[in-house]
Order: sequence, then C-alpha cells, then structure tokens
Amino acid sequence: DTVVAHCAKTNILPTLLSLVKAHQLYDESERFDLRLIFLLTAKCPELRTVAKSNLGAVEQLTAGLESMTPKDDSQQAKTSLDVALYMGELIKLLFNLTLEVTVEDTKELTRLCNCLSHVLNMQFEGPEANQVVTSNIVDLLTNFHDLKEATASLFPQHNTDNIDKLLNFLIQKLISKRDENSVVLKEDISPALMILWGFSKIHPHVRKHLKKVILPPLTAKDLKLKPEEGTSARGLLVSLFTSSDSDISTMAAEFLFVLCKHNVGKLVKQTGYGNAAGLLARRGLMLGGRGEAVFSSDSEGDEEEEYASEAHNVNPITRRVEEKRPSPFEGMSEEQKEYEAVKMVNMMNDLMRTGLIRPGTIGEDGKPVELEHVLQLQEGLNIPTDPGQRNDSDSD
Repeated sequence: DTVVAHCAKTNILPTLLSLVKAHQLYDESERFDLRLIFLLTAKCPELRTVAKSNLGAVEQLTAGLESMTPKDDSQQAKTSLDVALYMGELIKLLFNLTLEVTVEDTKELTRLCNCLSHVLNMQFEGPEANQVVTSNIVDLLTNFHDLKEATASLFPQHNTDNIDKLLNFLIQKLISKRDENSVVLKEDISPALMILWGFSKIHPHVRKHLKKVILPPLTAKDLKLKPEEGTSARGLLVSLFTSSDSDISTMAAEFLFVLCKHNVGKLVKQTGYGNAAGLLARRGLMLGGRGEAVFSSDSEGDEEEEYASEAHNVNPITRRVEEKRPSPFEGMSEEQKEYEAVKMVNMMNDLMRTGLIRPGTIGEDGKPVELEHVLQLQEGLNIPTDPGQRNDSDSD
C-alpha cells in the first residue's frame, strides 16, 4: 500500500501507458507493464479515474487491441499463445478501467465491443490460448451486461456466432467443473451466467436464439430423464437450480426464466415444478402466472407434438414420465385407508411439534407460508396440482 501510495504521487501512470503504446513484442516483459498498471488502478481507485478520464486509457488500450486483430476475420493466421496471453492481460486491464461506466461512455464502449467481436472470431494456435482470451472477454462483459446500445455490435441481428461462443464457453466450464466444489464452480461460471442472463434481457433476438438452443422442444427421449440429468445445455443449467451456492442457483433459474419470458407454465414444463420451486417461492409465483418483465411479442412457434402425446403421463414435479407403480391402497378396505391416513396425520403432527419438519402451504401472495397445525394442509387442497399445464405453450 505504501508503494502504491507513492506511485500515485508520481508520474508513473502516464509513463507506463506510454510504454504500452510502444509495445510490439507482446512478451513477458511487456505483459508485466500491463500487470503493473492493473495493480495500481486496482489498489488505488483515484488512479483508475485518472487513467480513464484524464489519460484516455480505455481508448488507447482499445486501439492497441484493434491493432492485434486481423482486418478480415476470414483470412488470418493463428494467434500464438504469447500474443493471446498479452491480449488476456490487456483485456483484464480494460475490465479494471470500466468497472464504473456511464451513458457518456457509450461511444467508447461501442468501439470496444466492436473490437471484442473481432477478437472472439480470431483463430488461436491451441485451446489454452483461446481459453485465456475468451475467459477475460467474459469477465470484461460483466461490466456491460445491461448496456444495450454499447453491446449491440457484439450481437448482430442475423449472426449468432458470438453468442454461441459465449454459450459454448459456459457449457464447457460446466462439463469440466461438474464435480468441483461450489466455490470453484462459482468463480468459473458466474461471469458467463451473468452476461448470458443480462444480454437475454436486453436483446430480444439473443433471448430467442438461446431459448432455441438451450430449451428446444421436448421429445419422448427427453421425458425419460429428469431435467437435471444428461450433458445437454438444459440438463447442465437445470442441475444448477439445486446448487448449494444460492447465487449460482438464483442466476441459473433466473436465466432460464428469462428464456421462458417469465412464463411460469413454460418454466415448469422445461424444468419440473420441483426444480423451479425455489425461484417461484422467491417471486411469489407458486400458483403460476407471469413475472413482471415485459418481453417482445415475437412468435417462436415451437411444435411439441411428442410432448403433447405424453403430457398426461408426465409427473409435473420431476418433469418426466415415471414408471407405473402399483397403488399402495390396492386391496385395502375403506376402513384401512382411513386408519392409515389418521396414522400418517398423527405422525406428521408429532414431527411438527418436535420441530423436525415445518410443513407449509401457499399463501395468497404466492409464497410459502408455514403451518401451525397439520390439519391446515386441507385448506390447500383446491390448489391446482399441475401449475405447469396452464398457459405453457411455447408459442409466443
């Protein structure tokens, strides 16, 4: 901190930026210059403001990044690991300098996003080089996930290459980190989840494309598995709904809820009521309906003939066709059924009194309400048993 404070009083920042402007080798010594500026601007917010507002660092670094990208995406040599590492450090520094942006920065950020679009389409010598650059771009875009005008050039109306690259980055992370603990998983996937969720909200064509890729029409094969099973994009994302990290589970659920245009029926049909219950409880939508957001009225017109033919066999809680099991009441008289029912109520009541379970029902606000007595469960018997079957057509 003492060193940083001393540097803040000297002319070191303009000097370092001048050195960066002359970089041509992109080797370890030049990467060190970028790391030093990153450290100074991270430790001293005042220097970050000076670099951005007084020294034009964002514009300078964007120009530097532009000089490293080919003019024609279709004709380019593969970028080496050394250059990719340099680009990664440069993009990381841009992340630091754009932590706080305003409407006045739109022109500057639009140019930067246009440059990032070219970088995403560069060819690299190996997967490590590609990973370094893409991961830093994802981190940088978390600063712009709600800026529609500035990010428009990243996602042209009729070109889905960039959004596909970002989605593939997330899917590969989910596959490779599936068995990692929640802390490691959160660090690796949160940025990608955040930007895909954010861009889906502000760019209708991005939401429409991601919905088509992640939540395609359900088939008879899909209905044999639970929604969270398998390695499809849908399965990997739904599996996050029950993550022990609440931030991950919330982001994943909200992301798919946006893809479903905040329609509870569509979400439940794709994920099962059990997986969606957490999000619906938070939003007070356990009785169905829509969220508060307003989406475009474009029609997507998905055909789900296979789902429709199996819908009557689908368990709405697990969203799969369960194997038929014999009824536990088969062969029992009415007196035996009544006896078993009373026995179960008494057991539940004992568990409630000891605090081992806390049954609840759905309140008028659509959120869960704790019960005081087990007999109060009878009051909720008129609640529809399948919220996913109401207004769940995928035609928008």
